[in-house]
Amino acid sequence: MAATRPRTSSRRLLLVVLLLAAVTVLTIDYRGAGSSALSGLRSSARDLFDPAVSAINRAFRPVVNFFEGAARYGKLKAENARLQQEITKLEAEAKGGAVWANELAQVSALQHLPWAANLPRVTAAVIGAAPSSFEQAIVIAKGSREGIKDGMSVVSGTGLVGQVISTAANTSVVRLLTDPNFAVAVSIGRKGVVGVEVGEGANASPKVDYVLPGSPVKRGAFVQTTQVQGGVFPPGIPVGTVSSVESQTGALQENITIHPFVDLGNLAFVAVLKWLPPPGH
Repeated sequence: MAATRPRTSSRRLLLVVLLLAAVTVLTIDYRGAGSSALSGLRSSARDLFDPAVSAINRAFRPVVNFFEGAARYGKLKAENARLQQEITKLEAEAKGGAVWANELAQVSALQHLPWAANLPRVTAAVIGAAPSSFEQAIVIAKGSREGIKDGMSVVSGTGLVGQVISTAANTSVVRLLTDPNFAVAVSIGRKGVVGVEVGEGANASPKVDYVLPGSPVKRGAFVQTTQVQGGVFPPGIPVGTVSSVESQTGALQENITIHPFVDLGNLAFVAVLKWLPPPGH
């Protein structure tokens, strides 16, 4: 162990001497760049100290690489954070644009209702669900000041939504066709089989009651409102299509369910048809 220390010290001393000599030559090289007398000395010195300089470069390269890498990492991390913020912003804008496009499409569809072309109507924004958890209902931002009354039909661009059940000056509550207390007379298919559509709640398909067994009703048949004695909806409003038909032995009616045309979970705008049945109808 004692013999190792002098050798180590000698190596360190040699390294220091080589460094000083290299710095001296570099200084001479800079200050005497125009002197031909020193050219040979500079050239010989470079040849002599090149191995030492190369060794020093190799020794310090990991350290240099570390700091350069740390600097690059910091820049990349900052750039990644900036890009992530930009992506979040673009995603929010895209989502907002999709919502706006959906609302615009709904408003545009309400301007073209061939099955209600001759009926006056009021377009209203949907502002929320009814406060009661026992009702399938929505609240709209138009009320009695716009001439809306209880019993008026409410539609979207694709068909029947429900019926106004209460009004205030600037708002109204609309019972949806999926509500168990909702009922409307309908005709089914080209044969015009008459029945009554009733709601079954949020998680079930509406059904059609009072259709006699053996009636010509097929899956996929078109269902629309119809005018019958005591009916409170204008005729011809699309309701949906038949999704299932089942006949049970001994049953007094067919078991029929329908798929509504309107996506009740995606309503932004609706129209209230300013129509009520004539008195005494």
